[in-house]
Amino acid sequence: MKLTKMLVDMEYEANMIREHAFENGCLPEDYKPRLQRIRRLCNKILVGEFELDVEAADGGPR
Repeated sequence: MKLTKMLVDMEYEANMIREHAFENGCLPEDYKPRLQRIRRLCNKILVGEFELDVEAADGGPR
């Protein structure tokens, strides 16, 4: 999975939780799976399980 897509997915999940909390004054019913998805994506990034979006000038990875 591309790094940018992972970051966008994490941002989306976090924003959905935040918006629901602001509108309703509580967390959404499905907040646990959303937080688990964010945690899994963070773990993948931390251990380097992602593809970079851009290549270096010489064609290799950055």
